[in-house]
Amino acid sequence: MEAAEGADSGHDEGDRPRITPEQALANTRQLLEAKQEQAREAQPWQQLDSKHGQVPQSGPQSPGAAQKAEELHAAESRMDAIQGSIGTQDRHNQGKRDNR
Repeated sequence: MEAAEGADSGHDEGDRPRITPEQALANTRQLLEAKQEQAREAQPWQQLDSKHGQVPQSGPQSPGAAQKAEELHAAESRMDAIQGSIGTQDRHNQGKRDNR
């Protein structure tokens, strides 16, 4: 009876060789290297894009957009300075709220 119980336990250590920590480390490094190599390759959907890897230029994408941005900037530059009056008023009101 005892031999039958031992066979059903599922611990057949004699069937598979034990792996050493050095072998485990070597296997892990090999898997990591393969994963990094795969990550360096371009994905299939990226291969279809002819501009892959190029960074688009910053700023407006059309002359009309550039002109509009220039007009908005000029209008903002001509605005009168607030001289800190709004910030002062907010600090005063904040003090009132804090003292409640």
